Amino acid sequence: MANDDQNSKLKILDDMGFFTELETLTLKEIRESLKTKGHLDVYDILSISLLVYGLLTGQNMPIIKDSSQDQELKAMLFAHKYNLSNDQIKTVKLIAQGYTNQEIADNLDASISLNGVSKKITTIFRKLGVRNRQEAIAKAIKNGIL
Repeated sequence: MANDDQNSKLKILDDMGFFTELETLTLKEIRESLKTKGHLDVYDILSISLLVYGLLTGQNMPIIKDSSQDQELKAMLFAHKYNLSNDQIKTVKLIAQGYTNQEIADNLDASISLNGVSKKITTIFRKLGVRNRQEAIAKAIKNGIL
């Protein structure tokens, strides 16, 4: 009887496209993580948990009640997922605020040149798999860091 109930729940999840979406979004990342690191770390496991929760409920998982800690955790997961440094995360947030390259340079480090900011942004776009600022902002919003 319990087996029938479990099969019924699995059928519902399958009908919702759960396994297809989970495989395309997560298994690829899991395989890559296992290949490069040889294990899953806490960020991988938390990412999987967030994905499963979202697929099952259609909502973002409330991680921590304090919104500043929630934003910090989401930023860490976003950085880990796309291999971004803290400086690159800060740059994405400045881009989202409408800063020009010169304003980004002024906010990041007095020693970074305008050319350095352009290179940094190009690297961020490559890591995120986007072509422009709007797509980078959309990806950051989708991942909950903005």
